[in-house]
Amino acid sequence: MKLEKVGNKVRCDIGLCRNDATHVLTGEGVMPRRRVYMCSECMSNIYNVIGCEIVPKSPINVISRAEKRRGEVL
Repeated sequence: MKLEKVGNKVRCDIGLCRNDATHVLTGEGVMPRRRVYMCSECMSNIYNVIGCEIVPKSPINVISRAEKRRGEVL
């Protein structure tokens, strides 16, 4: 999937939004009618909703990684 800027004037496809689209979500081999056009406000809302569902796992601390390698706990 790719997110691209829109060069022409198209309406947002998300819900009942009637703003002009600023970005398009597309992929390789996707027909032009299957692309999803969205305005910046809807894109921001989608980003916030997805961010609440998918939380990235924090990386392992450098100290705890060294302790695991040595097999000791401080």
